[in-house]
Amino acid sequence: CAENQIFDYSNLLMNFPDDWEIDSSISVPRTAVDLSGAIERSLILATTVLYVDPYFSAAEPRFLTPLMAFNQKMQRGRCRTLTIHTTNRGMERAAHRMNLEQILKPDLPRGFTVKLFMWQQQQMHDRFIITKNVGYSFGHGLSEAEYAAALEVNIDRLSESARTRHFRYFSAKDDINDNVISVTGE
Repeated sequence: CAENQIFDYSNLLMNFPDDWEIDSSISVPRTAVDLSGAIERSLILATTVLYVDPYFSAAEPRFLTPLMAFNQKMQRGRCRTLTIHTTNRGMERAAHRMNLEQILKPDLPRGFTVKLFMWQQQQMHDRFIITKNVGYSFGHGLSEAEYAAALEVNIDRLSESARTRHFRYFSAKDDINDNVISVTGE
C-alpha cells in the first residue's frame, strides 16, 4: 500500500490495507520471525496490543524470543505499551516479576512498557494478539517450536465481534485493582 494511504480504522475488516498479511487464516512455521512477520502490518498500525498466552514465561527463550520479535514490529509504529495476560500455571507472581525485571527489562527500548496480569488457570486457554483494530488467534501458541518437525501455527484473524468481545474481556483488568507487574525500558 502507499505510505500515505489513509484507512477507515473504525471498519478495518471491510477497509484494510492492500498488503494486510492475513486475509482470514494462514499457517506459518513456529519461529519468531515467521510468527511476527505474519502480522507485521497489524503490529505497526497498533496503538494498543494485548498479548494473551496462558503459558508465558520470560524465563523461557521459546516464549521470550517471539515476544521480542513482536515488540520489534511494534516499535516501527506508535505502540509503547504491551500488555501480557497469562495464568498462574506453575509460576508464582514473584517469579514473573523477577523474570520481567532481570530478563525482559534490559532488552526493552527506552520508554517501552510491558505490563503483565495473572489470571486464574481456568480463566483462559486460547492464545491471542489483540489490538484495537484487529485480533488474531494462534492455534498452537505464541512460542517457538523446540524441535525441527514441529507443527506449523495456524493464525486466524478474529471476526470483529470476537475481537471486540476478547478485547473488552482482557481490557477489564486495570493497573490499580488487579495488581499489575510492570517494567519499562531505560
